[in-house]
Amino acid sequence: LNSAGRLTLAGGNLAISGNLTTAQYGQTSGNLTAGGSLNVTNSFSQAAGTSITLGGAATINQTSGNLNIGAITAADIKLTASAGSISQTGALKTTGLLETSSSNATVLNDPANAVASFKAASTTSGNVELTTVGALNVRGITTASGDIKVVDTGGMRTTGLVKASNGSASLTANSPLEIGPDGVEASGNVTLLATNLTSAGSITLNGNVTSSSGSVSLNAANTIVQNSVVSGATGVSATAGE
Repeated sequence: LNSAGRLTLAGGNLAISGNLTTAQYGQTSGNLTAGGSLNVTNSFSQAAGTSITLGGAATINQTSGNLNIGAITAADIKLTASAGSISQTGALKTTGLLETSSSNATVLNDPANAVASFKAASTTSGNVELTTVGALNVRGITTASGDIKVVDTGGMRTTGLVKASNGSASLTANSPLEIGPDGVEASGNVTLLATNLTSAGSITLNGNVTSSSGSVSLNAANTIVQNSVVSGATGVSATAGE
C-alpha cells in the first residue's frame, strides 16, 4: 500500500499483508497491523492508546517539529526528527535495533519498552534517555549538548561510542554491565551502575571511561574488572560488593 499524500487511521483495525509507504501518517484511533514494513517519509502522528504491529521494520521521519510516537512493535525501529525532539506515549518493542536521530532531546522512558539494540544521536541540544527491559546492546549514543541516561532491567553492553560532548553520561544495568572498546566519554560526570536484580552485579571495562570536567563513579553490587583507562578530572570513585 502506497500513498503520496496523507493516510489517516481514525478507528477500527487496519490489517495489511505487505508493506505500507506514505508521506504523511496519522493515527487518531484504532490499531495497525502489517506483515511487512512501515515507511513514513514526511510527517507522523499517533495518539496514545493506539498501536502499530509490524512483521518488518518501522522507518519514521518527521521533517518538521517534534515526533511523538505511540506503541510500536517491529523488527527494527528507526525514528528521525531532524528539526525537533522525540518522545513517546506507548511502549517500543523490537528484537532488532532501535535507532533514533533528533535535533533536540530523545526521551523514551516508558517502563514497558523492550529493546534489544539501541543507537542514538542528538545533534543540537537535549538529552538522550532510554528505559528498557531485557538484554541491551548499546551500539553508540552521542549528544552535542545534553546528558545521556540509559536504564536497563537486564544486562547491558556497549559496542559503540557513548559520548556526551557537553553533558553527563549515566548507564544503569541490572547486571552485567560491560563497556566495549569504544568506551564512554563525557564533559560532565560519568556514572556506571550494575545492580544485582538479575545476576551478581558486575562491571567490566574493556574501553576507556573518561570525564574531561567531572568525576567518574563506578558502583557494582559484585565485582569491577578494569581492562582500560578510567579518568575523571575531579576524581574517580569505585565501589564493589556492597
